[in-house]
Amino acid sequence: MVIGLIIADDLTGAMDTGHQFAASGYRTTLSTHFADEESDTEVRIVDTDSRTASPETAYQTVFSVVQDTSAEIIYKKIDSTLRGNVATEATAVLDSQSPEFAIVAPAFPAHNRTTIGGYHLVDGDLLGTGSDYDAEHPAGTANLLTLFSDTSFPVKHVPIDVVTAGVDAVVGEFRAAKQADACPFVVCDAIRDSHLATIAAAGQQIGTSAYIGSAGLAGHIRLRDDETFNNRILGVVGSTNEQTIEQLSVLPDEYLVKLDATRILEHPGTVGREAAQRASETIETTGVAILTSAPTSQAVDTTIDSGHTLGLDLGEIEERFETALTTAATDCWAEIDPNGVFFTGGTTAKNIQRAVGISTIDLTGMTVEPGVPVSKFEAADGSSVHLVTKAGGFGDRETIRHIIQYLTQVSTPHHEPSE
Repeated sequence: MVIGLIIADDLTGAMDTGHQFAASGYRTTLSTHFADEESDTEVRIVDTDSRTASPETAYQTVFSVVQDTSAEIIYKKIDSTLRGNVATEATAVLDSQSPEFAIVAPAFPAHNRTTIGGYHLVDGDLLGTGSDYDAEHPAGTANLLTLFSDTSFPVKHVPIDVVTAGVDAVVGEFRAAKQADACPFVVCDAIRDSHLATIAAAGQQIGTSAYIGSAGLAGHIRLRDDETFNNRILGVVGSTNEQTIEQLSVLPDEYLVKLDATRILEHPGTVGREAAQRASETIETTGVAILTSAPTSQAVDTTIDSGHTLGLDLGEIEERFETALTTAATDCWAEIDPNGVFFTGGTTAKNIQRAVGISTIDLTGMTVEPGVPVSKFEAADGSSVHLVTKAGGFGDRETIRHIIQYLTQVSTPHHEPSE
């Protein structure tokens, strides 16, 4: 059954956005005929090829596609530099579907497309003033509030300080938007991938059915409740490398289970057990938990200073951190029996491997990214569990997010990606 419909105005954008849903475990198909409703497809993509069409043609094409679909969620993919009939096609979605409100978030931080104060930037420059300028098909304005104010619908703005305040704060803004007399476009600021995750989670919580964004937001949309996926993904970050810390910073806050660094040095076992309980609860609600004792560089420095105050040398400090992380991981493991595992930090990985009794690991020959291999091991119940390992300094800022996406995909019972 089709749950989600993606409408894109060109083929490459259609494929990029569809990939985000496929990577999250949904059966995703590109339709070459607008009227097709694939019965065995969960996400249907339609390329309207309307980026350079007249506004009238673009509107009518999108209106017809939305009107003919049975999908519960509509994702109108727009260009991350706002080219094409952006507001016109978004208006067609609202006219055809009549949702309570539509989330607008074209930011794609992984490719340096961000939104702040309602203004859209590319590579840190205001849209249309830097290298993104397209003389043939220029964006009409960098101000999203202005862009959507030319429609027949009201426009509201969720500023960056609300987004950074978390899901509940954004839900409050969305709830207020639902009270409007007419369906509004709700433009959301976002400068980090974690902001898009917050926006998507708030949209899911309040139950919106219309999203307008680039491929960036698409990677965070969930079309079913998490329990349907049956994900039990456990990540353990033992590395304090700056690159790994940066990779953690772009993850949704709700995935991170931070060990209490102020107490690790004196009570590593207790801190580990407490973190294990929180990790188990996190997996129950989100399907993913990432254990870390070093979420920021400042936390690392502060803990080392505290250890020296207690008379501990660096080796003793590291040993207590490893004890806490290993305890947290093994206790959580016993509770939730993960079906996808991620490690970074060689010592941590080895300690946990021994503690949970993994005697043999089979290499698949596959990678999530170069230098980030995928392997498998046999769980106690005989099932095959995917394991991804990463050296601390490997990857870019999106690597851990990509690892989670991969593990989500391969741990989904009804969807086994080609390897």
